[in-house]
Amino acid sequence: MMRPQTQVLGWVLRMCALLIGAWDGTASSEPLTVNWNLGTKGIQYADIYAAIEKGLFKEQQIEVALTASSTSPGTLLISGAAQISSGQPTVTYVADAQGADLVTIYSPASTYEVWVAKPGVAGPQQLAGKTIGVFSLQDLDVVYTRQMMQQVGLKPASYTLLATGATNNKLAAVVAGHVDAAPLYPPANFVAQQQGLVEIFNTTQLTFGQVPTFYVVRREWAEQHKVAVVDLIRALNKAHDWLFNPANKPQVIEILAKYTAMAPELVAKSYDLYFTKPGTIYSKTGEWDPQVVKKTGDELVTLGLLSGPPPKYEGTVAPEYREQALKGP
Repeated sequence: MMRPQTQVLGWVLRMCALLIGAWDGTASSEPLTVNWNLGTKGIQYADIYAAIEKGLFKEQQIEVALTASSTSPGTLLISGAAQISSGQPTVTYVADAQGADLVTIYSPASTYEVWVAKPGVAGPQQLAGKTIGVFSLQDLDVVYTRQMMQQVGLKPASYTLLATGATNNKLAAVVAGHVDAAPLYPPANFVAQQQGLVEIFNTTQLTFGQVPTFYVVRREWAEQHKVAVVDLIRALNKAHDWLFNPANKPQVIEILAKYTAMAPELVAKSYDLYFTKPGTIYSKTGEWDPQVVKKTGDELVTLGLLSGPPPKYEGTVAPEYREQALKGP
């Protein structure tokens, strides 16, 4: 007969094994369906597209359903309409200041944008007294545009910002003359060139630094699905490795053309921008620069998008899931 002490010891060891397995990935996660909202059909989400097409999520028993809603990420996540959303630090800081408790789990890339205008505008310094189209008045576009204009010596009072919506809407607004310039995500900037617009600035020129694109979740949801979140990140990391392999370029272009609805020749230009220098614009394993994120929080206060000090950086990120994913296969 097993002694009580031995029974207790066996129970403790089993519990420890379960807890360790829940973090190191040896415990299998239950099948999970995730609604993942993307604000735009951007190249920066190539890792999601590749992971879907190559079955990398399914290998981890995760089914990803993509949604496209212009509703704020915070509202979508809190309501449960989406479990993951794309966004930037503006999303986590503003929502968390209102008690949302959203956290970042991964960054696919720096948020790269190109400001375009009609011929005759040679640079941002010529936008004094002009109107600039942005996604919304509480978006990273505002932070980026303010930094650009400040860098060339122009104060916020010297130009007007107009909320025009997503990238394609911003492009259409410039073409129609409703705004004088707008920041665009690839490959829309290449479409703008085809339509006769000119590039006047891009985010690599910002002394402020490039703000990361984030994949954001509710902290409570992540804690309830720890193993699945780690497995999901492992799938994304595999997608990054696959995207960076030059031998896969034809397949990458085909997949991105499918998901962005852009012509292959435009996607090819975007591929050369994002995937030929790992870690320059596109992250290697979901990393981000904490200092840039912290500066963004302070910038939101300056812009009046936060009424008080920004939430602490440590409360808006959850790097432990990414760190755990890097420890195992």
